[in-house]
Amino acid sequence: HSGIPGNICADKAASDTHEADNTCAIPLSRTDANDIVRKIGREISSRLWTDPCYYYAYLKNIDPELMFRMPGNIKRRTETVLHRIRLNVAFTRKYLHIIGQVDSPRCTTCSTTHDIKHVLCHCSLYSSQRKILKQSLNIHDQDIALSHILGPWTSVANESKATNAILRFLKDTRLDQELCTDITLFNLRLAIYFSPIFECVYMCMCV
Repeated sequence: HSGIPGNICADKAASDTHEADNTCAIPLSRTDANDIVRKIGREISSRLWTDPCYYYAYLKNIDPELMFRMPGNIKRRTETVLHRIRLNVAFTRKYLHIIGQVDSPRCTTCSTTHDIKHVLCHCSLYSSQRKILKQSLNIHDQDIALSHILGPWTSVANESKATNAILRFLKDTRLDQELCTDITLFNLRLAIYFSPIFECVYMCMCV
C-alpha cells in the first residue's frame, strides 16, 4: 500500500476531506420532502384538532382522533362522495337548498328534511338496500344510526366493515352518483359559504 502513487493520492484526498471545514448540502429527494411535509401536516392538524375554534364539530363527532383511512382501489368519485358525506356537504336537497340550487330542502318521497341522516338512515326510497346494510353491520333489533355507519368505531376492523358496507349501500342506491353532483358548477358559492369546511378537508388530507 505504502509507496504506491495512486494509494498515496487517495489517502491524502481522504485526509483532506476529514480535516476540511467545508460542507455541501445534499438536496432532498421528493420522497424525503413528502415525508417531511406529511409530518409537519400531522403536527399542525393534531394541534388544531384540539382547538374548538378550528375543528369541524360534525367530523369531530364521528372521527374524534382523525383515524379514518379511505380504502384503497376505489373510484375517485366514490372516494369523493364518501368524504363529502363524512363532512356533511354531500349534495342532499338540504345542502342544495342552502346554496340556492333547489327550492325546497324536503325529501320528495318522505316530505321531511333531506339531509345525510335521512338519506342513510330513514328514507323509505332505500328501505330494501338499508336492510342489507343493517345485516352487513349485524344490526337487528334497533334502528340504524349515523354512528353505526360513519363512526366512531371501537376498532380498525369495525371501521373497515362499516366502510365497505356503506360503499355497497351507496352503489346499490346510486347515491354515489346522486350525492356527488359535478362540483365545478358550485366552486364559487362553495368557496364563499363553506371555506372553513374545505380548510378542514385539506387539514385531514395532510394527516
